[in-house]
Amino acid sequence: MRSWAWRKFLIIMLVFISGTEWCPAPFVFTPGEGWRYDSPGDDTGWRADTAKDQLEITRLAVEAQDGMLALRSAQRLLSSWPLSDYAPDAQFYAGVAFTMRKMDQKAFDQFQVLIDIYPKSSRYEEALKQQFDIATRFMNGQRKRIMWGRVPVWRSRKTAVEMYEQVIKNGPYTDFAAQAQINIGLSHEKRESFLLSFSEKFTDAALAYEQAAFRYFDRPEIAADALFMAGNAYFAQARSGEYDQGHSDKAILAYEDFMAMFPADERKNKAIENIAILRDEQSRGAYLIGRFYEKKKAIKSALIYYNEAISKDPTSDFAEKSRQKIAELQPKVESE
Repeated sequence: MRSWAWRKFLIIMLVFISGTEWCPAPFVFTPGEGWRYDSPGDDTGWRADTAKDQLEITRLAVEAQDGMLALRSAQRLLSSWPLSDYAPDAQFYAGVAFTMRKMDQKAFDQFQVLIDIYPKSSRYEEALKQQFDIATRFMNGQRKRIMWGRVPVWRSRKTAVEMYEQVIKNGPYTDFAAQAQINIGLSHEKRESFLLSFSEKFTDAALAYEQAAFRYFDRPEIAADALFMAGNAYFAQARSGEYDQGHSDKAILAYEDFMAMFPADERKNKAIENIAILRDEQSRGAYLIGRFYEKKKAIKSALIYYNEAISKDPTSDFAEKSRQKIAELQPKVESE
C-alpha cells in the first residue's frame, strides 16, 4: 500500500516538473521581489536593474499608451526603490496608468499618495490638475465602477463633490481650488436622486457658490461667477413649486451684491430682469395673502399684506390692485 502511494507521488511530481516546460501561465519567483504572474509570451524585458532605467521604461510605456505595462513598471520601482529620487515620478505615472485604464477612482487615490508623501515633488501641480480633471469627469456624468474598475454602474455627483473638496484641501490657494469650489455648486445642481428634493440641491449649490465668493473675493472672475450663480440657484428655488419667499430675498440680495461689485459685467441686465420677476412674484404672493385675510374678515391683517404687496414692487399690477383694496378697506377700519 505504501509502495503504491510512493509511486503515485513520483508520477505526480514528474508530471508537475515536466509541465513547467509547457505551462501557459507560470508563477515566477524573484528573490527580493516575491512571486509574480507572467502571462504567455510575456516579455520580461520591462524589468530594469536600476530605478532610473525602470522609470524610463515606465515613461515609454505611458507614451505608448500601454497602461498595464506602465502600471507594473511604476509599481516595481516603488516597491524596489521606494526612497529613490525617481519614486515621486513613478508614483505620478502610477496614477496616469490607472487613468489610461479608465480607473479614475484608483487614479485619484494614486495622485493623492504623491501629494501626501512627496509634497515637494515637481509633479505636485500636475497631480493636482489630474485630480481636478477626474473630479470634473464625474461632475459631467462619468459613472462609478465596481469589480476592480471594470464595470460601470451609477453616476455619482457626490463623488465629484468629495474629490473637489480634496483638491481644495490639497491646494487651497491654487487656480484649481477656486474653480473646484464653483464646480462643487455645479455638481450639487446636477445631482439626481429620488430622495433629493429640488430645493435641497439648489440650496446646497447656492451655499457652495457663496462660499466661493467669500473665499476668493480677491479673484474677480471667480467672485463674479459665484455671486451670479448663487443668485441663479436661489432664483431656481423661488420659481419652483416649493415656493419660499426667503429664496426670493436671497436671490435678490445675491444679484444686488453682484451688480454692486461688478457693475460692468455683461450679465447685469439678466440680473435686473430676474430681480423684476422675483419682485413681481413677491408682490403677487403678498396680494394673495391679503385676499385670504380679507375673505376671513380679518381686515387689519389684510391691509398689512396689501401694503407689503405695494412695497415689494410698486409698479406691478398687484400693487395697483392692492392700492384699490386699501382705499376700499381703510375707511372700514377707521370707522370701527
